[in-house]
Amino acid sequence: MPGSLDVLKNCIIFVDVRTEEGEDASALFIDMLRGLGARILIKPRKSCTHLVYKAGLPSTITKFKLLPEPRPYVVSIGWVVECVEKRAHVEETRFLVNLNETGVAGDIQVSIPVCIYITHFILFWI
Repeated sequence: MPGSLDVLKNCIIFVDVRTEEGEDASALFIDMLRGLGARILIKPRKSCTHLVYKAGLPSTITKFKLLPEPRPYVVSIGWVVECVEKRAHVEETRFLVNLNETGVAGDIQVSIPVCIYITHFILFWI
């Protein structure tokens, strides 16, 4: 039946979504995925079909790389949102995340301007 709430019933998903500060923000996405019939894992396993990832923990990347081929799809949170909006299992290709090029939790890059401060010295000549 189109639009049924079991559109992700064949998906076994691990979610690692973090804020820029490194706080866990996975719960919202887990709820959305469960609402579409997905099964949620507490850690990546070989049965995993999808990994929803945004600025996750370094250990998640390590565990993913240790999984045997074929590895799960690694998708952004956009995939979850679009699945919810369309009430369908949407194509993963547009939402793939390259774990070799992504940041991890707490990996905040700050550019610090180089400033040279000159203090004024008063020289006394005797």
